[in-house]
Amino acid sequence: MSKLAKQTLIVFLLSIATLAMLFYGFTNKSTGWIVLALIAAFVLVIASLVLMLQYRKHDKLLKQLMVMTENIVDHQPAVPLFVEPGNSLKGIADQLNELQSRQQDEGKTISNSNAELITILSSLPVGVMVIDSTHDVIFANHEMGKILERNILTQVHPYTQDIRNYQLLSLVESVFENHKSQHVEVQSVTGESVTWDTSIIFNQLDKDFHILVIMYDISDIINVKQMQIDFLRNASHELKTPITAISGFTKTLLSGAMDDKKSLVEFLKIIDQQSDQLASLVQDVLTISHIQNGTNYVYKPLALHDFVNSELKSYDSMLANNHLTIHNQIPEHVEVNTDTTILTRILRNLVSNA
Repeated sequence: MSKLAKQTLIVFLLSIATLAMLFYGFTNKSTGWIVLALIAAFVLVIASLVLMLQYRKHDKLLKQLMVMTENIVDHQPAVPLFVEPGNSLKGIADQLNELQSRQQDEGKTISNSNAELITILSSLPVGVMVIDSTHDVIFANHEMGKILERNILTQVHPYTQDIRNYQLLSLVESVFENHKSQHVEVQSVTGESVTWDTSIIFNQLDKDFHILVIMYDISDIINVKQMQIDFLRNASHELKTPITAISGFTKTLLSGAMDDKKSLVEFLKIIDQQSDQLASLVQDVLTISHIQNGTNYVYKPLALHDFVNSELKSYDSMLANNHLTIHNQIPEHVEVNTDTTILTRILRNLVSNA
């Protein structure tokens, strides 16, 4: 039995005893019992006042517990309650204090995790935007603003305020309607040509959903791929010329032209030239392959003016025959740190093409 219940029982029994003494005193006209009954009545009044104060204190504590419970349910901060030992509500108050403390600790952990996540997302070289089920932007990092070329507000606002690309708008709307993620390449329609690798992810929550838009600029990758395709197409075309010439003149020689010494020498020179051209084209392809495979180069200091002069000497006869002149305009004091083998290939390709 609780302390308050015991006090109530005592007041109740004291009331009955007081009434009994009054009844007995008046019935037997006994002054002693009447005086004793009045003393008991006075004690009863005092006990009743104490009991009333205890009930008010108990009621106040109950209201505080209700407020604390509501704050915990609403994830709001609550003031801890300290109840004296022996109170019937002490166990409940201690449990609510413990629950409030754990909730605050978990809230701090979640808040710190969210802050770290936002910091990471903000520093990524990838555009990230989160759109809630009401079509409002609830987060967008700085890179997304650069991609969309807009100053994205931190306040909640409709995503149509930021996204103006028709293709991207259509994709986002499609994900909202179908609840299915999509991964496509989005093209820019204004300014210079830009291609974004775009993922629009449908994220289902317990009773709601979010749309996550992730965009990454792959224009350089697309350009490199196109350059490779163009190079292979041009290289294939260039390879046909020396191969056709070598094959044609070889068949001509085998058909009988080799018996004519003048024709034999002339055709062999042409075959030799075309062989060099073919070897040069093959070397170009191998060079690109080495670059893509990350070939290790040997770098060392090199006097660029003297190096170019030494390489140009091998073209003296060719330049004379074609009445051409090459001027080395590199200052004599220029020194570079480079791989001489690769630089030789570059220089020979430039001069040969010229």
